[in-house]
Amino acid sequence: MEHTSSRHVEDVRNLIYELALTACRKQVLVFSKELKQKMVSMGMERSVIEDVIRTAFQGYSSMEVFKRESSERMLSILDAYLRPSNRGFDPMGRLLIEFGLMRPFKKPVLYPDDSRQDEAARKVFTKGVIPRPLVRYFLVSVRGSIPGLDGFTAKPVMFSEHNEAMQERREDLGSLVEEYTVEFNFGKTTTDWRRMLEDPRVHSITRDFFSDLLENMRALGPQRVLKIVNNMQNSDKDPGDRTRMKRPFELADIKQLMVALDRGFQSLEKRMASRTGA
Repeated sequence: MEHTSSRHVEDVRNLIYELALTACRKQVLVFSKELKQKMVSMGMERSVIEDVIRTAFQGYSSMEVFKRESSERMLSILDAYLRPSNRGFDPMGRLLIEFGLMRPFKKPVLYPDDSRQDEAARKVFTKGVIPRPLVRYFLVSVRGSIPGLDGFTAKPVMFSEHNEAMQERREDLGSLVEEYTVEFNFGKTTTDWRRMLEDPRVHSITRDFFSDLLENMRALGPQRVLKIVNNMQNSDKDPGDRTRMKRPFELADIKQLMVALDRGFQSLEKRMASRTGA
């Protein structure tokens, strides 16, 4: 599976931090120059202006607020985006998000953690935006919890734990991940997800997966699916910021999720049909 060390994530964070810090300081210097010119044009003495700006820069130079608000937050974001090992642990979840909630839509329905859109959807139902916590708990209900990834233990509900079709899909995906995984320096490996997600075999697996999932969700009905997601949330005894909602899940959330997944399924159907000329 893919591996990116904590040290690597921190190194990238530090590099971006230094670049951002340099740009920030340059921007403030431009601002101070413009401010100085404006104050001179208003008749203030240049020596007084320079003393005031110099004093202000003494407090500014430590950049403590920037470090606290930007650097530390940057580390958690980079940890999520640059440490790709979790993707290898959850290929089924990646397919659901990629083909069900991202690719079919010109305007996103799934936004990053801490984004304005996701934060709003966590507070109140928002048409066109699916909150991240809903997706995370729904994923657990589909494939069961994954040690080291979900933070709690739960069995799959949308499919039985020993569903043969799902087991076969996991095995096929595992083989594809290995096929698209290469080793590079120092024994590290990386998976070329971009190429893998364009593989027709992945599209076929995902299409069949979505077909069975939607059939099960429709058979259960939105009300029971909502109850299942709520049960998953209740099983998470120590939710972190990634899974914390600021309101209860609603029936409208589930219906919106089902519509999105159906659109993803239809999109895959059309794509595969165009490839075969059907």
